[in-house]
Parts: sequence; structure tokens; C-alpha cells
Amino acid sequence: MASNGIDLHHDEPHTQDDSSKDDSHQTGTEHQESSPGQRVPECSPKKRRLQNENVEEFSKFCCLRSIQKDVKQRACYYLEDFTHQELTHLLPSNKILFALIIYLAEIDTRLPYGTSDPHLKEGNLDPPSISVTDILQMTGVNINELFHTLNVMKEKTYLPAAIINHLKKMEKNYCVVAALYNTFESRLCQSVFRDIREDGEEDGFLPPIPETEGVSFRKRQCWALFLLSRYHLLRDNPELFLHFQLLLCCVEFVLRQTPSFLLNSPYDSIRLSCFSTQEAGNTMLGKLAEKFQVASDGTLQLHLERTEPFFQSLLNKDGELDSDSLCEEYEKIYHKERDLDELQFLSKEPHLMPMPLNRNQAQSPSKLPAAGSMTPVRQAVSTVDSLHKNFGSGPVEPTEKLRQYFQKCPEDPARKIKSILKKTKEQFVNAFQARKGDKDSAVAGQRFTLGLKIYYTVLETILNTESDRLTNQMLGTLLNKDDFHKSVLACSLEVVLTTYGQSWSRTNCEVSMEESSMSFPWLLGVVSLQALDFLKVIKLFVKAERRLPTDVVKHLQLVEMRILEEEAWKEGSQVFEALEEQLDAGQATPPRLVSPVGSPQKSQTGSFCPSPITSNGSSDLDLFLSPVKGSPQQTSSGASSTPSSSAQLPFSNYSSSPSPSQSAINEEGVQPKLPTVPRQSQSLNKFINSVCRLGFSRMSKLCTQLNCTKELQHKIWTCLEHCITKVPHLLKNRHLDQMIMCCIYAMCKVTEQNILFKTIVTLYREFPGAKQETCKAVYISEGQYESVITFYNNIFMVNLKPYILQFAPQATS
Repeated sequence: MASNGIDLHHDEPHTQDDSSKDDSHQTGTEHQESSPGQRVPECSPKKRRLQNENVEEFSKFCCLRSIQKDVKQRACYYLEDFTHQELTHLLPSNKILFALIIYLAEIDTRLPYGTSDPHLKEGNLDPPSISVTDILQMTGVNINELFHTLNVMKEKTYLPAAIINHLKKMEKNYCVVAALYNTFESRLCQSVFRDIREDGEEDGFLPPIPETEGVSFRKRQCWALFLLSRYHLLRDNPELFLHFQLLLCCVEFVLRQTPSFLLNSPYDSIRLSCFSTQEAGNTMLGKLAEKFQVASDGTLQLHLERTEPFFQSLLNKDGELDSDSLCEEYEKIYHKERDLDELQFLSKEPHLMPMPLNRNQAQSPSKLPAAGSMTPVRQAVSTVDSLHKNFGSGPVEPTEKLRQYFQKCPEDPARKIKSILKKTKEQFVNAFQARKGDKDSAVAGQRFTLGLKIYYTVLETILNTESDRLTNQMLGTLLNKDDFHKSVLACSLEVVLTTYGQSWSRTNCEVSMEESSMSFPWLLGVVSLQALDFLKVIKLFVKAERRLPTDVVKHLQLVEMRILEEEAWKEGSQVFEALEEQLDAGQATPPRLVSPVGSPQKSQTGSFCPSPITSNGSSDLDLFLSPVKGSPQQTSSGASSTPSSSAQLPFSNYSSSPSPSQSAINEEGVQPKLPTVPRQSQSLNKFINSVCRLGFSRMSKLCTQLNCTKELQHKIWTCLEHCITKVPHLLKNRHLDQMIMCCIYAMCKVTEQNILFKTIVTLYREFPGAKQETCKAVYISEGQYESVITFYNNIFMVNLKPYILQFAPQATS
């Protein structure tokens, strides 16, 4: 046995990094992280000199620009804190430093109580003393430089939640508006407005076009109307496609009042041939929708139900749009919010525009594609158009072929399926309205209907593929399972939500589904579906429907990954009950696993992904015919029906570092007789196998970066496998990667390898797709989240210390 004197707890020195600040378990002291607004400890003479120089220069800057005293004071606190943490060297210039600290100070001063500020909830906050646009203009900093700097700083030091939330919201809004302005300027305006010189020089005998009638005036009218409409109709909605539909409605409304000689064909003819503005509007909007490949029925519905009543409320007594009134109304909103003045896109202000290509890519991730290439708006529109072309004409009720399948079943499932679909529609529409507002009930109905068409199409394809293999009894069992239909329908709706929910991501420089209020796993809660059931259908769904857009398939793959690493381990998951049932029944080994052989694979996005799983001739559909919880079966002594998992997993040729179950067998010299245990569940086996593959892949990558030996990797893997299969409660409400980091550090500590926890966390953060919350916000107890090191000290080691000590050199020798 190993000596009980071995200290496996984390005892590294304090650092400013959040992920490694919690080493108080051994010392009994509590590490207090300095927060802005508090005086930081005394620093070295060199730091103090640099700090004094920066403060002096910043004070002069504030005096010249009349920065309010409270904002200046809070900004100085941030400046001192960043200097003390040696973070100022990360910034390329003082102008970016000043923009950063003024922004932080302004949000902090306005929200001293953070997101729980009662004034924020009541909507009685005073307007900010300085806007983000003002900060950018006075410092000469581009908005993308500020975004990049803020995102770097939030990873390096503590920033209040109010600042993080404001940054996230502002960044999303900017991405939507910048992408739309790019399309508005480069495609929309060029398509509808004639290139006419407004000063009359081209045709000298003609008088110049009045300033209030020219193309520039109409462009300004369109953009001001869009910004105003967006605030009132689509506030906090990041969907790029819906915003583009709104922009088309705004352009169409302005075109009704535009002289035909300013318009290109066919819009000039439409303007002349229609007797009423309403008739012109419907025809003009239909032509715009056709030109830009947007479904005309959805756009016309938005026009009739939402935009037209709002536009009519803005007309003056002469029945016309007053541009000055539109701009004044928008200015009121801007001075209330004090974020970005988006009217300045029209004048192409340098602080708002995407940065040029010769800038450092890390500082210009929002560079938009050129007009002729696949712009964010064009890509979002193309994806929606593709979905409608493939499924828009699909069935909304069972086809004749589906009815034939239903009739083959011992019990016809038609009535049951109809009831499930009706209930799910009610749940979806109600939840959609609760998130988006009562005015979006029509949109919710449209999206459910499209999802329903995909559901029936995919269901028929699945049954066509499997009909020869399934008996009528198996078919009846499958088609009478609520979870099967809910899973296929939920996957169909997820496809629709993903397609419409795309937005421009400044960080990833691509169109993707942002983390909106309806992103995964929102839908699981709406339809009361277990993550494990949703997981069963993903591969089946993608194989059955080859016409899904590439972006949608990529999203479903990421959803699969998220279920494996996190969602299936949430409290209330059926995974825990199934695993604990097998453990409580005395099953000596975890569910039968397929060895994750081969090198770790990577997806096209660079994220880790499981290796292919051997199907042994079975279909993914069989997972719905296999219960998660097993049925009883008797095993005899030495039975091969429950082989040791370690014999089928990597490093099986290593004899050192046994698991506790293996140690018991070795000490007695024989394998004990196994009691009656639950029959292995195919769906549970496949899930655990996939989790193990994913965990092994990520562990191997991290171990390679840490230069761990093969023998050490074997011990780490054995520990990780033990966590997944024998102590699954450690994963409850937590992330698989948190277990991986803890297993690596524990094995390094017990084998006396000099690898710091901070090093593990730093390397982990560099992985594509790694989230900082994984290291900084680990579930401890109800409502309490701490760093991964606090979890390691207070929970992981408390549960696993006796097991881990078996791997110490004294024990194995």
C-alpha cells in the first residue's frame, strides 16, 4: 500500500489566473482576488514608475476631453490593476489602453451593483455619461480593436458580469448591423438605385436633382428606417436572415415614394404601373425577395403583420416619411443606450468599419468578405433558401407510404403520433412566443410547419431503409415509442432553428448559430426530451437526409459532442440511473466497450471528435429498441459476457497500475463469480463507448502537449475510465474535460511528475472550442460554482484519493 503521507492536493503558488487561484485547501487561507474599485497591493519600483507615467498621461487625456470625475477615478483603478498584473504590455498602444479602461469604467460606474442592479430591472438607469462611439472617436480606436482587446482581457483577469454581458450584447448587435450594411451598400442599393449624378453635371441642360430627392437621401432614409424598425421589432434578436427580411421591407417602403427615374429596372416599371402604393409595395417586395432569393411568402407575411403597421405610424400628415424625424427618433434611442451610433455607417466612419486586410488577423476577425464573394447575409439567405427548396413542399401529414407502414404494426400508431405532434406544436409555439414575444406566433407556426415537413420526410426515409430488416412486431414497438417520434421531430425543429438562427460571428469570422435564447439545448426542455434520446437520433437523421445544408450537419455534430461531454451528465439524466443500477447490482465491470484504437481524430473545425464506432452489423435505429436500463441476466463464473473494460481499451498490454476491481482479482488469484446483473443495454453501451472515445482522444492530445510518457498516459486513462464508469456522480452537472484535467494532475502528482495544474489549464485553453467557463465555473453544490482547482481539492480528491494512491510508485513496486 502507498504511504498515506503522500499529499495529492493542489499546492501551487498563487497566481492572478482565476483557474489556479484556489490552492487554499492546504494552507487554510483564502485567496482574495483584487477587483477593480479596490486598491491593489504595492508593486515594484519599475511597475510603480510605469503606473505613474500611465496615470499622468491618462489624466491629461481626461482633462482635454472632459471625462467625468467618477469615470476617471474608476478608470484609474483599472489602470493600476492592469499595471500590477503586468497586462498593459499586451496592448499595442496607449490609445487602446485608454479606450479599454474608459469603457470598463463607464459600464462599471453605471451598474455598480452589476446585473442585479434594481434600477436595471426597473428600466430607470440614467443614460451613460459617454457613449462607446464617443470613446472610439476620442481615442481613434476601431470597434474591432476594442472587441479584441476586451476578449483578451476577460481571459487574463477578472471582469464584472455586467461588463461581460454588455460586451456580448454589443458585439452581437454590431455583427448583425455591420454584415447587413455591407450587403445594403454593396448589393441592395446598387440593385435598385440608378447611378445618377445628383449635381446635374452629366446632363448640363437638366437641373440638378434636389438634395431631398436624390439617391443619397433615399439611402439615408432606408437605413434610418431600418435601424428604427430593428429597435422596435427585432430588438435582441440575432437572426441574420430575419434582419435581412426586415431590411428588404424597409427598402421597399422607401421605393414606393421614390421617383421612378431614380430606380433601376424592373423597379422603375413597377413604380409606374401600379395605381396604389400598397399594390406597388406587394409587387415591389415580391420582386426584391425574388432577386435576393428570399422566400416571398414569409417576407410578405412579415410586411403585412409587422412592418407595414409600424411604417404607417411613422408617416407625417402628408402621408410621407420625414427623414429628419426618423433620424431624431433614432438619436433619442442612441442617447438612451449610448452604445454605437449606427447611422455613422452611412458616412463610413473609420471606427465602425471592418479593418483592412493588412492588419493583424487577430485584431481584425470581423473582416467581411468582398461584395462578389459569399457574404454573411448571402450565406444565411442561401442556407434558408436551400432548406425551403428541399423541404418546403414536403407533406404535413402522413403520406400513403407511411400509412402502409402504420397499418403493418400490431397496433396502428397513427392516432398516437398525431397526438404527440399536436402536443409538441403547442409546446413549441408557446415557448417560442415566450422567448420572442406574442407578435411572433405566426413565425413560430411557420417554423414548426417546416419542421413537421422535415419530420415526415425523414421518417419515411428511415422506414424505407429499415423495412426489410424490421419485423412487423419490431416496427410496431418502434412506431409506438413516444421518445422516437419526439427525437426525430426535435431534430427536425433543431435543423429549422439552426438554419434561421445563423448570425455573423466576429470571433470565428464565419456565419454560425450564435448562442441565442433558443440555441441547443433549449429545445430539449421545450419538448421534455432526454439528451440521450436526442443523441440516438442524430446519426440516423443525418444518414437518412443527405440534403441537409453543410452548416446544419456541422451544427448537429457539435450538438452530438456537447451531449457526450456535458448535456447527458446534467442532473435528472437517465444515464445516472442506468449506470448506478448496474453498479448497485454488483456488476464487476463497466458496460461492454469497443476499444478507441488509433490516433485521436479531429473534425474539420479542429475540435476533438470520437473515432468511428464499430456497429457489429446493427443499425442506429436499434438504439430505440434497446432500453437504457438493462433487463436481468445471470452470468456464470468467468463468463465472457462482461469482459474487463481495460482489456478492450487502449494500453491493455500494461500490467501496472491496476484498477481496484483488477487488484481484487489478482490478490485472490481467481475471478469471483458474478451475481445476477442487468442485461447490457445497447444504447447505454454505445453512449459510454462514445464518451470514452471522446475522453481518450482529448486526454491523448493534452498528454502529448504535456510530454507525458506512455506509461503515465496509461495511468491517466485508467483513472479517467474509472471516473466515467464507476463513479459517474462526479460528472453530474459537470464537463468531461474537467475530469480529464483532474485525472492528469492527480496522476502526475501521485507519480511525482513536475507538471503544474496551471500548465494543464493553459494548454487546455488553447484547444479549439475550449471554453473558459469549463475551467472557471465548475459545479460544486446548488448555486455554487468555483474553479476547476477548487473542485479538484474539495470534491475530486475526497472521492478518489484511496483509488489514486494505488498508482504511487511505492504501491506498484
